[in-house]
Amino acid sequence: MVDGVHAACMQHLILREAAQYGVTIGSYFEPVNEGAIRVEARGAHLTPVGRALALLASHRGRTRLRLPAALERTGLDALASRDAAGGILLTLANRDPSRAAAVRLALPAGAVARGVLLAGAPLDVAFGARRLSLAPDRRGGAVLRLPPFAVAGIEMAGHGEVTARANGGRKEGGAKRGRERCLAG
Repeated sequence: MVDGVHAACMQHLILREAAQYGVTIGSYFEPVNEGAIRVEARGAHLTPVGRALALLASHRGRTRLRLPAALERTGLDALASRDAAGGILLTLANRDPSRAAAVRLALPAGAVARGVLLAGAPLDVAFGARRLSLAPDRRGGAVLRLPPFAVAGIEMAGHGEVTARANGGRKEGGAKRGRERCLAG
């Protein structure tokens, strides 16, 4: 699990900074039996690193989007991109080994955000995968909660908005911290 979260955060960093430094291609050294793919006598499977890299590969060929700075205070590492049809991909990694984190997604009426959550205990050697489906609530949004050491990928059709609230909106010191919005589409 730790390796998978680390791989997601590293891939986010590379994708965020690539244009600034002229990086046009990346390579993962020794993916077979050294990190991304585990080969055993009865078959092969993706490790947490492999699952995280496969999830983040969906950002390839898309336009990167700006996210709210307040998202950093949630403890989440995030990347958002838009495809040619306007669909948005948001990937998030919760780096905290002991605390869950949350973000609120503002969805257009009738929209549904779908994705996958990769999660497990920090020392697990495999991510448990769970499909996600988020529909707008009465306020026109949905809250995505990420357990400790988890990675998620969410696809939103059309346009959406990501709002971030530190500590998933829980009160801290008697008052909620500020909320920040960023139009992501």
